[in-house]
Amino acid sequence: MDKELFLMRHAKSSWDSDVSDDSSRPLSKRGINAAKRIGNGLNQLGWIPDLLLVSPSQRTQQTLEQINLDTKVVILDQLYEASLDDLFTLISDTPESVTKLMLLGHNPSLEQLLLHLAPNAERQKNGKLFTTANVARIGINGRWSTIKKNKDSSLLGLIRPKELD
Repeated sequence: MDKELFLMRHAKSSWDSDVSDDSSRPLSKRGINAAKRIGNGLNQLGWIPDLLLVSPSQRTQQTLEQINLDTKVVILDQLYEASLDDLFTLISDTPESVTKLMLLGHNPSLEQLLLHLAPNAERQKNGKLFTTANVARIGINGRWSTIKKNKDSSLLGLIRPKELD
């Protein structure tokens, strides 16, 4: 594989907070614990990106803080409420010198991207695929600039907080 793309959905947010808008929702206590667990798992597995693109929402920023990866981070407004096409554009604009890219954002677009690149990704027993604080590792043959047309990618792994010790 020429490239690796990591997709991470923010950890579980709190619906009990009294914030005025969706982008300001913080993580729940469960979300904080899950993000820490995933961060430990990413470090143990060596799933460390060269570049991490992250949504500006409060819950993604808190997730980023809890996963604690030693990597270059860029906050992009376009990742909040991004469509699948928006994600393709962000990825295709990535410099080819970056071999490992992570997107930390939101569903439904992250799950749609996962299904586009790895249509055989296995769902959980409850039918859900890409729940909060999940990370998918996708191997990409080819260039970032042609990601939308890429038909030669494969799911190399998918980790979920509840599956980690």
